[in-house]
Amino acid sequence: GPKINRGPAAFIATENGHPHTAYLVFRGTLNGADIAIDLEATIVANPLGAGGTHQGFSRYFEGCGITSDPDGRPLGPVPSGPTLYKALTDLPAKGIKHLVVTGHSLGSAVGTLAAAFANTLADAEGAPIFETVRGSVSASPRVGDPLFKEWFKTLPKADQDLYNKQIRPVRGRLEAILEQGAKADEEKRKSSGKETKVI
Repeated sequence: GPKINRGPAAFIATENGHPHTAYLVFRGTLNGADIAIDLEATIVANPLGAGGTHQGFSRYFEGCGITSDPDGRPLGPVPSGPTLYKALTDLPAKGIKHLVVTGHSLGSAVGTLAAAFANTLADAEGAPIFETVRGSVSASPRVGDPLFKEWFKTLPKADQDLYNKQIRPVRGRLEAILEQGAKADEEKRKSSGKETKVI
């Protein structure tokens, strides 16, 4: 059978000079097992809300562990380690107020779901654990159906750059980003020399 990647699905980093911002970075497609996930294109129920999502991406996302139960991770293609739920809910105690979720290809699809997920996380009093959540993804395949897209736009902190789709839901409205995507890519290239640390 295809080789299963045993490396991490994602990592969380911070940037010097920005102590209140964390970056959740999902890796892209690496091997045959990941391609098989990419090809599981049946639309299934959105694990977070309304609409339907790509089966493979949803299974991979849920395999990252999205409940408070440390043993609640379904069997799937994601290696063991801290759950996504635990990694994200531990960040506010480290002073993190802002979250940027990014990824490429498979990672961008899962990153889109993770950005939506981060918007749903709340503390014991019901307040959101992050002041802002921003998704910045590239080369993303379609994550969900039109009902998922409409649901995503209702998230209070949703700010998602979908460069390859040439639309961007920002604070509840759609904006064309033909030129903006190119500018953002150039800015990323200029700033890529910044030091990061894994937390």
